[in-house]
Formats: sequence, C-alpha cells, structure tokens
Amino acid sequence: MDKETLILTRAKEVIEAQLEIFQPRLDELLAKKGYKKNGKKNALHDKMERTIKDCVRSISIEHPVEMRETIKAFNIPSELPIYPLDCDYCETTLEEMLPSHSRLKNNIAFEKLCIVLYDISNKGIGKGEVLSAFLFRNSVSVDSGRDGGFSCTKGRIKTAEIKAERASLKGTESARKDVIDSLNKELLKGTIIFDEESPDTISEYFKRLDNISVANREKLVKDWLSLTADERKQMVGAMIHQRYQEIDEFDSYAHWRKDKKNNTLSVVIINDFSDIEELGKRFKYFPQTSRGGGTQALGDGYTDANINKELLRMQK
Repeated sequence: MDKETLILTRAKEVIEAQLEIFQPRLDELLAKKGYKKNGKKNALHDKMERTIKDCVRSISIEHPVEMRETIKAFNIPSELPIYPLDCDYCETTLEEMLPSHSRLKNNIAFEKLCIVLYDISNKGIGKGEVLSAFLFRNSVSVDSGRDGGFSCTKGRIKTAEIKAERASLKGTESARKDVIDSLNKELLKGTIIFDEESPDTISEYFKRLDNISVANREKLVKDWLSLTADERKQMVGAMIHQRYQEIDEFDSYAHWRKDKKNNTLSVVIINDFSDIEELGKRFKYFPQTSRGGGTQALGDGYTDANINKELLRMQK
C-alpha cells in the first residue's frame, strides 16, 4: 500500500471511529423525533441517519479537529445550550446561546453541522425541528403531534411549536374554512380589508372570519381608524399569532431564521403570548386577504410570519 493510500485509509478509519462515538447521540435524536420507537425504525429512519452521517463525514474531511471537538461536545450536556423557558421573550443567535466555556463556540464544524440539521425537513418535520431536538440539552421526546418538548427547572415538560423563515400560522381551528372570498365580495366590494374605513364592516368581517378572539376583535375595531394599513396588518397578524397558540395550546414558540449571506442562525422564542404589541415588535406579519393568499392554500384566517430583521439588527 503506497503512502497516499495509507493516509486516506487511516483518515477514513478515524472518521468512522468518530461516527461510532457520535452514534448514541444520533440514535437519541432519531428517537426524539419519532424515527425509532420501541427499538423499531420507521421508513424515514435510514434516510435521516444517512443524511446526518454523510454531513459529519464531509465536514470531518475539511475540518477534522473541529469535528472531533464537536462530537465530544455533543456527548457532554454542559457544553450544549438550554432552551429558555424562564423568560417571556428571547432573541438570540446560535453562537450566543452556547455556554461561555463550550468548545462549540467559534467552531466552524459545529456551525456547518447545525446548518444541515436546520435545513432538514420531511413529511411533517419542518425546518428547525431537528436542530432544536439535537441542540438543546433539555430537549425531550414528545408525541408526534408536537414539534418539540423541553424540560424546565421544575421537572415539567413544556411543548414547543417550531417554525422557520416565512411560516404560516393558523387562526381558525378548521383547515377547511372557506369564507374569505365571499366576505371580500359581499362586504368589501373590490377593496382589501386593510384599506376599509368602516368600523362596522371591520367588526362583521372578523366576526365571520373568526380568526381572532372576541376581545381582540373589539380592540381592533376601536383602534382601526387610528392605524395605517401596515399597522393594521401587524395588529391582525399578532392577534392571529395569539389565536394560534390558543388553538394548539403549545407552551412555547420558537422561530428560526438563517442569514443566507453569512450562513448564521438566529432564533426568537416566545413564552408569553398575552401582549400583541410585544409579538408585533418581534415579527413581520402578512395576513391572508384572499383564498390561498398566504403560503397555505387550505383554510382561511392564516397569516404568514417572519422574524423582524430590525429586531435582530438591534441585538447586534
């Protein structure tokens, strides 16, 4: 065996040895996301496992030392961040969440692995869900109807809804609700709701659309004429966001964003949904104004939401 082949063979052996160390953590992740139950794999298990292992192999070739440190850190809970549940709101970056002593800080292999984990989505698994299950040391397994779960200081398990980029949030319980186009035709006669100036029309419109609470509808009607069209959109979007939490009854909401220019990750976490103004500061909303008017083609009463970029700039 020539010297070059020997080096490549040895490098492959080292990488595979690192993957063996990584395997228990990977198995834990796949179990948390429901890919392995009672020792049995489902159809997506092998695909998910192969995707992550291929990523680890690829990064190991380019950044062997950093990848070795990353694998070590993932097996030491104190090296990983805790999903914050003891605050009302949290806006932070992946780097800022890490403990100050963690070997994952300023680790390019860790950053690249997290981007791959973030981008994984498949059949009911949205962007950010796999990363959240893998990253936070207080992550726990939850039933398939939940995006994530995290243990808090009192030992209670809190459920989390996890979204990413521009995401759709529902304001009605029925995915088949279909009244918005008829409301537009009957009540608005060619205009869109955010240009409407009649409080009575606003009240009737949102009463029949039924995507915000009664108390919020009353507040909306009261404030409507003092708001610009953009302010109206923000208020309605935040009210739908609040209604979404009431419908699905999750304890926490995490919304990830990838900066494509710098390939970095940020997250906004909400644990208190009581203040629509606070929600409006953190997200830019795009409420649906016609059937299929958002990224959701089914059902009425949705809003799209994205992290407010200005908020993230202020954090820097």
